[in-house]
Amino acid sequence: MNLESLRGKYAGKVAVILGAGPSLRFANDSILKNRVSIAINDAITKFSRSDFYFTMDPTMLQRRHWKGALESLRPMILKKCPEYEALFGNGRMLPPERTCLVPWRPDGPNGERSYRVSESDADFIIGGSSAHSAVNFAVVLGCRTVYLVGCDCRAYEGRRYFWQWDTDKEYTGGMADQSPDVAFGYRDADADKILAEYVTKCWANLRQANPEIDIVDASGGLLGDVLHTEELSALQAG
Repeated sequence: MNLESLRGKYAGKVAVILGAGPSLRFANDSILKNRVSIAINDAITKFSRSDFYFTMDPTMLQRRHWKGALESLRPMILKKCPEYEALFGNGRMLPPERTCLVPWRPDGPNGERSYRVSESDADFIIGGSSAHSAVNFAVVLGCRTVYLVGCDCRAYEGRRYFWQWDTDKEYTGGMADQSPDVAFGYRDADADKILAEYVTKCWANLRQANPEIDIVDASGGLLGDVLHTEELSALQAG
């Protein structure tokens, strides 16, 4: 599989980008109906029927949901980097027929090229999370309305991931027996605050550079401190 085979394939469709943040616990399968669904990182454990699995983070190979991502048999869109290239093709872990490796584009002098996206892109924007690049991918697919679900980039009630709540333990993919620091690497006390501030700035730049793309936040914490449950409920009802 390559990017050219996917370019414009879903023109006019609405894309839903599923992050693994706390607010993903409010989402259900109705969100996938008649939309292009892109599951980021361990969101694939809850939405194994998503149209695509997506990550720009090579450390996903060390995460315990990786086995579930492979077993979902969904097309995989991955960052082109030595970690993934070593597993690609010739009977290796990443079969070419359902794996697409895409590069990040370099920054411009002021970083401005990182935020302008178009359907003709061959490489993807750089952002503070894989969700930024997933928006780029949605545009390449032909989508112009993009919903963000579970793209919180901030801890809520001291927890960072949807599967840390008892209601979503079934989606842990074997991660529940480990503390977040063991399963995902240590973060100091200010890490979530720093990440949220950086990512919020990235989203502002992305929206400013692409006013023709309707990016709708149905997450929590990304662009504010509240859970956007009304937007999510409307999305699932529609």
